Amino acid sequence: LGVLTQSFNRMILQLKNSRALLEKKNKELDMRRRAMEAVLTGVTGAVLSVDGYGVVGWCNGHAERLLGVKQGLKLGKTAPEVAQLVEKVAKEPRPLVQEQVKLCCADNNTEMRTLQVRVVPQFIEGGKVGAMVVTADDITPLIGAQRVAAWRDVARRLAHEIKNPLTPIQLSAERLRRKYLKVIPPEDQELFAQLTETIVRQSEEMRRMTNEFSDFARMPEPVMQPEDIIALLEQLVALQKTAERGIAYEIDNQLAPDERTVVCDRGQIGRVLVNLIENASNAIAERDGEESGTKMPQGVVKVVVKKTHDGMLGITVLDNGRGLPPDVEVDTLFDPYVTTRKGGTGLGLAIVRKVIDEHKGSIRLARRKEGGTLVELTLPYAPLAA
Repeated sequence: LGVLTQSFNRMILQLKNSRALLEKKNKELDMRRRAMEAVLTGVTGAVLSVDGYGVVGWCNGHAERLLGVKQGLKLGKTAPEVAQLVEKVAKEPRPLVQEQVKLCCADNNTEMRTLQVRVVPQFIEGGKVGAMVVTADDITPLIGAQRVAAWRDVARRLAHEIKNPLTPIQLSAERLRRKYLKVIPPEDQELFAQLTETIVRQSEEMRRMTNEFSDFARMPEPVMQPEDIIALLEQLVALQKTAERGIAYEIDNQLAPDERTVVCDRGQIGRVLVNLIENASNAIAERDGEESGTKMPQGVVKVVVKKTHDGMLGITVLDNGRGLPPDVEVDTLFDPYVTTRKGGTGLGLAIVRKVIDEHKGSIRLARRKEGGTLVELTLPYAPLAA
């Protein structure tokens, strides 16, 4: 009986020690899990785990915002493009699969984004795939920057090659008109004047285009200083009212008096606002009804200025114009030489984005549900040095 009692006590002690060790290991695992979750929460990309059935086991906040996923839900419900890649890995296991995927992000269903998606499977016994770790980074800005850099080089070359012969062409046409207009037969004078005027006019148009190429290729460094954004807007809108009397222009100022001053390059930000307001005015002028003579509602361009929830200056330009064509990807309109207007160079919005990027701000273009277009830009009140 004594031996049995000793054995029982020894077993109890071993169980107690084993339980203490198990609790210690569980605490260590829990601490590691929390540390890993804290690290993944701070990662700028989306990170999530998916089981063999496509169900999300865990995801960080960026994955929820970017892909709309939730723990316990199927990935295919909110991000079918990513789910297809996961299914591909499950059927054809490889240590790492990465592809670029285009989709409309959960935080902005109107904007197409490009994601770099990586899928790393975790293998179990028999070489089968268990869970998979999926990461996704939004590389849309990077791709845009690469395209802009390439197009800036093209613009530089175009401006150089086109601008050189323009001056002698224009001067030659003007000299021909002055020297020979009075000596040619009267019946040909009108035609001669029209032809030389066409050469001069088209040369000026080409010069304007090459100047845009040059501006895009060599944007000057911004000169930052405090500016009253409302005073600048009022000045620009007053000039636009003079040019377009049939359109109503409104400024909805929601700023407090001490929120009107922003540190920026007045010339560059002024050009951005002029471009956006002119685009809105042109969209109204190009409405189908305007061209056919059908009675249309009065064109309205509204500029809303307010402080955003994250402490930035927000400027939104809205119009009730013809809107954006349904077959055009909105984000591509910021690429150089992409335009929906007849005769447009496609450089206006590219220059706008370049200026906003250099001011550490952001810009978004979207279709309005009620018709027309919305352009939303944000600027920090005092941009940090790069």
